[in-house]
Amino acid sequence: MNSPVLIGLALLGVYLFLFGARRLIKTGGRWGSTGTTDTPIELRLEEHLAKIKWPEHLEKQLRVLDGEVLITIPDFAFRKSRIAIFADGAAFHASREALYKDSLKRNNLSKNGWIVLVFWGSEIYQHPWRCVQTVQEAVASRNGIEWCSKCGGQGTYRHLGGCWACGGAGFKKKG
Repeated sequence: MNSPVLIGLALLGVYLFLFGARRLIKTGGRWGSTGTTDTPIELRLEEHLAKIKWPEHLEKQLRVLDGEVLITIPDFAFRKSRIAIFADGAAFHASREALYKDSLKRNNLSKNGWIVLVFWGSEIYQHPWRCVQTVQEAVASRNGIEWCSKCGGQGTYRHLGGCWACGGAGFKKKG
């Protein structure tokens, strides 16, 4: 090879190294990430999810693997219950290509036994407690938990320590 080609390849290598290193730093070491953790809609949903006493730890940005292959990184997840929660904004998820890629990842999660919950930004901003209630229903379903025995949880926001609507016993194990 002649020297201009070698110089060009060397410059390309330096550029790729610097760009890749900057991307790794920006995304916390995750090559596949867009670096958009803690978006406003994620923070809004997290604010409301944090008010609930869950039966297990709610994790942020959990790397879900199929063997050694990364399936996806949900915004929030319950590892033991295998529930993945996504807070999607139209800016990054509304294009045909993004919807297609998201559906492949989420179908793969479902195939591997995960419950997949997807909330759009508008839903999170306008009705955050509906999102929380949907998560509660998934957690209750996966963990064999019933609603409040006193009021049945009709249109209320419940948590595992007691019912917010009526002060009842809250959730109890089925059976």
